[in-house]
Amino acid sequence: MITGSNASLLSRELGTHLTGRHIQMELFPFSYTEFLKLKSQIASYESFHEYLFAGGFPEYLKTGDKQQLTTLFQDILYRDIIVRYGIKEVSSLQRLANFLMQNVGNKFSASKIKQAISVNATNTVLNWCNYLANSYLFSFVEKYSYSVRSQMVSPKKIYAADTGLAYSLSTHSMTDEGHLLENLVYIALRNQYPHICYFEGKGECDFVVVEKGTPTQ
Repeated sequence: MITGSNASLLSRELGTHLTGRHIQMELFPFSYTEFLKLKSQIASYESFHEYLFAGGFPEYLKTGDKQQLTTLFQDILYRDIIVRYGIKEVSSLQRLANFLMQNVGNKFSASKIKQAISVNATNTVLNWCNYLANSYLFSFVEKYSYSVRSQMVSPKKIYAADTGLAYSLSTHSMTDEGHLLENLVYIALRNQYPHICYFEGKGECDFVVVEKGTPTQ
């Protein structure tokens, strides 16, 4: 078995190097249950509140050193994205990543944000978002629709890989616990299901589990 986070071999490219000889398994930050085991705590409002803001990265939970989260964020940006894809507009990519981290749970449109981060082409922003998603920093959740075109043109919702990461890197202290809680629910669902959407129509639903093209939950 080979595990790791080497930027030269992201999971999306394992098929190129190990054709027919690999099985992909996703490992996410600790769940609330795992957090409780690590901390030797019981389920309670207090422990859940702590988990909501601390997140699930094991090393950070052991040390409480927020610099570890900052370093992790910067390392992924630099090693897995900037160096890997030869990105020259480093400051623009950093502005995009910071904007996304401060807006978890909100809708996002690449065409509307490009000027704010000093990028001319919408496709550039879309490509960067794809790199960020492939590196497991963010997820971009589509609106559920029977129309493929509607899914493509509708804004996507932003979720971070870890609520502790989002909270520690937010310049406005992420006082809106609702957005953090929504992000945490997304992470819990994503641990179980690969395809999550949101829905807006006559009503609204934050999360729709989609399996084989059909909403199941």
